[in-house]
Amino acid sequence: MHRSTIALVAGLAALLVLPVPSLAAKPVREAVVADNFTIFGSCAFDVDVEVLANKEIGTAFSDGRVHITGHVVLCLTNAAKPGNSIVLNVSGPAFLDLDDPSIFTGRGTGLSFVEGRLLVTHGPAIFVADETGNETLTLTSASAVDLNARLA
Repeated sequence: MHRSTIALVAGLAALLVLPVPSLAAKPVREAVVADNFTIFGSCAFDVDVEVLANKEIGTAFSDGRVHITGHVVLCLTNAAKPGNSIVLNVSGPAFLDLDDPSIFTGRGTGLSFVEGRLLVTHGPAIFVADETGNETLTLTSASAVDLNARLA
């Protein structure tokens, strides 16, 4: 199954373990842990992602919504050509509904990687994964910059 995110943020897997209060009125705020990782299949080459700064906070609400906000800076490097890299501020924000985690919405600036595409997006971007793991990316009013050529 192809590994995806949504505007990035590499720490999304950590959000799935955030405690979601069942009846609490107050939201739960937790730091989002983001480790370095590698993107496969979005370019003709692998892309190493180094987390340079991460001040992201996930806020889980009792109705299942999760808001991800905070400062994130990533360095993307062509694994085959380590001299080809770019530093990006992809601070979002982003939104997830734990009742339907197949949909992830990024707003602001984010990193998007789906099969054959590696983009930095500015504005609303919606990622949907179906039950077989196929992913689609919809850019509603967002602009996007393709990073494949910049890292080649």
